[in-house]
Amino acid sequence: MSTFDPVSSGSYEHVLFAGIFENNLYTLDEQDRLQVKYKVDFGKYNLTEQELQSDDNRKIAKLWQDGKRKTYLDRLHETDLFLGFSYLFKDKEEFCIYSKTSGTSLSSENIGNSDFISGIFVGFTDDYFVIAAEPLNVIDYLKRNEKGTERFKGLDVKEGDNPILVYYRLEKEL
Repeated sequence: MSTFDPVSSGSYEHVLFAGIFENNLYTLDEQDRLQVKYKVDFGKYNLTEQELQSDDNRKIAKLWQDGKRKTYLDRLHETDLFLGFSYLFKDKEEFCIYSKTSGTSLSSENIGNSDFISGIFVGFTDDYFVIAAEPLNVIDYLKRNEKGTERFKGLDVKEGDNPILVYYRLEKEL
């Protein structure tokens, strides 16, 4: 799977692919052969070799639903400065953005809710990342955050609205 968009892509974007139950990110070489470009290491949450050999996808899905594994990399995106992707963990889609320059990462699991609206990772550039937030998440944010009411002044969000795209500025050094 890849979220590469050939229509709007710039020279800084790269094509990435991922298998469903593995943590490798693949790219194509000059001869259009698939090769591993990155290996995502979730530490104790990696799938074991035995689990990777299993044909029981329901069993593997249960592992991430129960919070024992992180897998199913998706929404892959890469620029010259960052690598980003979403993954499944505890019945929730999380995202991670890795800074190639500093070697540090930003994960939605570790972002406090006080100044963050949770949503689905859409993509990023070298300057910002974008999430699609459900209206209820935005409404909850506005209720608990005074800065939010100023930031979203004039925004009239209703429960049945479409998801709202929220942009967050990325620092070069996460």
